[in-house]
Amino acid sequence: MALPARFADIKAEIAATYPNFEQNAIRSWGEILQELNEVTKVIKAEGVNYIPQVKFADLDKLSPEEIAKIKRRGTVVIKDIVPDEQAAGWKEELREFVKVNPDVDGLPVEDK
Repeated sequence: MALPARFADIKAEIAATYPNFEQNAIRSWGEILQELNEVTKVIKAEGVNYIPQVKFADLDKLSPEEIAKIKRRGTVVIKDIVPDEQAAGWKEELREFVKVNPDVDGLPVEDK
């Protein structure tokens, strides 16, 4: 999707206020790609363990290192928030709702 021309004008105005804008932008983009390459290697090596997982009951017991890791990763899976039986009950209620209300949209479409 192409942006309106006024955005190109705004970008040019901003770029004009920074010395060596193009050179610095290209250098910065290269640094981003390098970092992305490194993070991709870590994600590939750690697989599903890349995203930290914590039990709800242990949230108040996290070490500073665990908190720092969660912040670095930008996400965390919190487990055991509700009992499995309750979650299964909610899932069944939802299935019944969808069965009774087939006209309700949902995603993924093929999983109704």
